[in-house]
Amino acid sequence: MSIRVLNTLTESAYQSVSFVTEKKESVTLILRFIPSQETWFLDVESESLTVRGLALTSFVNLLDPYHEKISWGLYVWSKDGFDPWRIDDFVSGRIKIGICEKLEYSLLQEYLNVPSSD
Repeated sequence: MSIRVLNTLTESAYQSVSFVTEKKESVTLILRFIPSQETWFLDVESESLTVRGLALTSFVNLLDPYHEKISWGLYVWSKDGFDPWRIDDFVSGRIKIGICEKLEYSLLQEYLNVPSSD
């Protein structure tokens, strides 16, 4: 088990990436950059969850509010501590998005002393 970093993200204002979780669930993430808001937005489509228009923010598990529906999470790491706000965030390495399973983000929350949404 390890956090899988999404290395295929570019500086395109609209992009999608698909992956399969350890429990064999197919997931598609659609990312949109809105320049007037200097914000990346995220749609999540999977067999057990559909979320639209979630602002991409730096967090141990961006999808923690949905932890009862899914067995995985999204870890959004920021090199400088600021939320994603530039079109080149992913290619510059300033922002990384990782897929983590429940045990991994539970350990991350404990290590970083971040409360869960339980």
